[in-house]
Amino acid sequence: MCYLYSYLPYPSALDIGANQGDVTERLLQTGYEVYAFEPFLPVVEKLKNRLSNFSNLHVFPLALGAINEERELHLVGDQNLVNDPNSQPLYPDADYTLLSSINIHSLPEGMVFTETVPITVTTLETLHQQQQVPSEVGLVKIDTEGFDLQVIQGMGDYRYPVVVAEFWDEKFPFGEFGADNRLPSLVEAMKLRGYHWFIVIYRVFPNNEVSFYCNHLISVDSSWGNIFFFRDHSIFSEALKWCSCVMPATYFSNAY
Repeated sequence: MCYLYSYLPYPSALDIGANQGDVTERLLQTGYEVYAFEPFLPVVEKLKNRLSNFSNLHVFPLALGAINEERELHLVGDQNLVNDPNSQPLYPDADYTLLSSINIHSLPEGMVFTETVPITVTTLETLHQQQQVPSEVGLVKIDTEGFDLQVIQGMGDYRYPVVVAEFWDEKFPFGEFGADNRLPSLVEAMKLRGYHWFIVIYRVFPNNEVSFYCNHLISVDSSWGNIFFFRDHSIFSEALKWCSCVMPATYFSNAY
């Protein structure tokens, strides 16, 4: 996303599902004007405090989806601690704020949904109509823990040079059921909106090795990662050059 900055016509970015701002910070340092969306208020405060020195950051305590509505955000916790707060956690290094979700979906063994908090959901279309975000945005990054397709469905007629969404394969522990971010569904939705080229950057659970492939409607078993969607072939071409230089490509024997 940082590499693409030099090839985008507009310097504004939307970070949908910003959490505590890991991606947000990198975008800001690159030079983007960032509009960050995070619905869980304790995390919103951490995001603001962490990045308070950046004048090019705008934070919204909102979730994005297909329609304007009030929903519940489901929080995730360690099953051992839920059963006994004095017990040893199964995942001592886990940051559970990263896993909060509007959808109830599958979780790895030992993780459970614990409670809900009310949140406000709006659409990208509404944000543009209310002039809360610029009319010209270069990059949209979506990472909403299984709700990404809903965000895309709320775009209306607005389009962006690059859209990045997270996907989960159906054999990935978080994606076995309840998730709205299957790769084929995301690709179909984006093609309907004029995005004809895409790059998939992924890992296969539980490994950390990263690989990529382009324009194949295939989800590798147990994989998860990001899909970069492009409306302009020239920007896609530059992104492909970068991927080819920094990570191995995946080739499918049945793909022609």
